[in-house]
Amino acid sequence: MRWTPGLVAVAFLVVAPALRGQSADTFTEMAFRSIGPSLTTGRVADVEIDPNNANVWYVAAGSGGLWKTVNRGDTWTPIFDDYPSYSQGAVVVDPRNSNIVWLGTGENSNSRS
Repeated sequence: MRWTPGLVAVAFLVVAPALRGQSADTFTEMAFRSIGPSLTTGRVADVEIDPNNANVWYVAAGSGGLWKTVNRGDTWTPIFDDYPSYSQGAVVVDPRNSNIVWLGTGENSNSRS
């Protein structure tokens, strides 16, 4: 099929109204919810960015484990492998001392509700 400029213009006029941006009001009534498989490995339960260094991120895995990057996600290091690894639900970096990281066990999941 050969696209002519006229056909492209008509297609653009039909599609353009759907491409305009959505206002924030569109999303204010939406509630956050977990989607996807809840009982499989590899789930990200929480992400925390160091408030004092935006290059340092922590990711708590729902199936267990805590991962750290010091280069905004280019490389990752597991930092909780020496401990019994149960499900992780939350990770928080102390805003006054980035050497203190709290890790909450037990995943907040709606799979059993």
